[in-house]
Amino acid sequence: MKKFRRSGLGKKIAHNIFQMYIGKWEIFQIERNKPAQSFWRKVIEEYTAGDYAERMVNGRVIQTFCSKEREGAL
Repeated sequence: MKKFRRSGLGKKIAHNIFQMYIGKWEIFQIERNKPAQSFWRKVIEEYTAGDYAERMVNGRVIQTFCSKEREGAL
């Protein structure tokens, strides 16, 4: 929703979901959706401290990483 853009709410929710479901993750965006790519790269970069991989397959930008239990999460 536009009124919540750039408020940090989406990032916070994503991080909380990553913590709720510990394990391997794969998130993708269509190649043309540059704003979505930017958002997910930033969210995943911060969550993993840069420990993720990115690849392009069939017009999709795909980030993969593993979420782990973290102290003080949620």
